[in-house]
This record gives sequence, structure tokens and C-alpha cells, in this order.
Amino acid sequence: MEKKHAEIVIVGAGIGGVRAAQELAGKKGVHVTLIDRNNYQLFPPLLYQVSTATLATGEIAYPVRDFFRHADNVDFRLGDVTGFDTEKKIVQTNHGDVAYDELVIATGSTTNFFGNANVAKHAFPMKTMQEALAIRNQLISCLELADQEKDPARRKELLTFVCVGGGPTGVEEAGAISELIYKSMRSGYHHLDFSEVDIKLLEGSPRLLAMMPERLSAETADLLRKKKVDVRLETMVTDYDGHTLTLKGGETLKIPVFSC
Repeated sequence: MEKKHAEIVIVGAGIGGVRAAQELAGKKGVHVTLIDRNNYQLFPPLLYQVSTATLATGEIAYPVRDFFRHADNVDFRLGDVTGFDTEKKIVQTNHGDVAYDELVIATGSTTNFFGNANVAKHAFPMKTMQEALAIRNQLISCLELADQEKDPARRKELLTFVCVGGGPTGVEEAGAISELIYKSMRSGYHHLDFSEVDIKLLEGSPRLLAMMPERLSAETADLLRKKKVDVRLETMVTDYDGHTLTLKGGETLKIPVFSC
């Protein structure tokens, strides 16, 4: 019997995947199955605000099904994709197989640790809601522990925060950590000496925001320094064991928090 419609499977309900499904919504002769491990679409550019308690999770997440309430030819399926059988045209998930005629992969990106296994193991990446919340919890925990720490060396470590990568996310994260600590949290910690706080932004190239004009890069660095962020250019991380961060050239930093 001749098929009435083409089965299109889209893996990933991020901005790209949802947009692809929206383009096909309501079209005759097409049925779309959208698969994602989460039932919400995340807006990644604002993850840094979740990680610094500026925004709540619900402010950057939107239910996937709400996009397609009036599109009968688009169905959402919650699940983890575990593999593909391209000969049989099947997407394998932890909740069963999904057949397709055409397949769209829109799974987004992951953090690039440049092959450094130790950094990948111990660092705090920020690509998902769960990762942003982990950073937020770690930032607040460090302040809480520092507030009662009697050992000056250990307290200094707890108050050292390092962001690696001078692209838009790293710049925004470093600035947001500064505002969180110096503006939002400062009045609540009566025993902390905030002059001990050390926020660093490390960038391996000669300037921040390499995709932007040099003038904007320089202005961004100046603004961050005014926010008490130690901006270090041409500074590369070579190792991190969860406590000691090693830089190219041999310098080490003792830190309990490290975000990429």
C-alpha cells in the first residue's frame, strides 16, 4: 500500500530542530517526529544568567509541545538517541525505534576541552540547564564555605573563580559572576573580606571576542577590569585536577571552581 505521507524525524529540539519542524508544520504529505532528551527548548545564550542566579530556569526554557499545539502533523517524543540504522532508516532510542524517510540531526554543540582529559573530568562546562545550575550551586557554596573558613589560604581558594575562554559566553559569565558577588551577594555576608575575591578570565589569544572589531574587544576588557575581573590574554590552561589549575609556562592557581 502506498504511503500517505513522508516520515521526517528531527533529532534535537533546540533552536535549529524546532525551527525545522515549524517549517514543516501543517504541510500536507509530511509527518514530523521531533526527538529530544528534554521536553523543553533551551535558549543557550542566557545560560550564564541562570548560572549566576539572575534568571530562573523557567525564563530560558519553553515547552516543546507548546510550539506545535495546532500542528497535527508534528509529534514530540521524549528520549535519548542511542544509535542509527541508516540501512533500515531507523533512529534507535532508549524508548524504542523510530522509522524515518528523511532524517535531520540538530543536536547542537558540546564543550571543547581540546583533548585535555583532566580538564574535561573536573571542569564545569555550561551547555545545558543542569550544567548552569551546577555552576550556580558551586558559586554559592563557595561563598558560604568562605564565610566560615578560618584558614586564610583555604578561604582565598574558595574566593577564586576562573572562567576559561574569552568568547561571548566567557565574557558574559565573568561579568555576571562579578555582579553576583560584588552587588547581589555582598551585603549578605557580614564576615567576608571581599577584597579577597579573585575573578579571572583566561583567553589564549591576544584579545577577547576575536570575532568582534578590535575596538570593541579592548573596550570589553576595560569594562571587565572595572568590574574587578582579572583579564589575562595569551594565557592557556594545560591541566586541572579539580584543585590546582596549571597554565602554560608553569604557573599554578589553587581553585575549587573552574568554568569553561
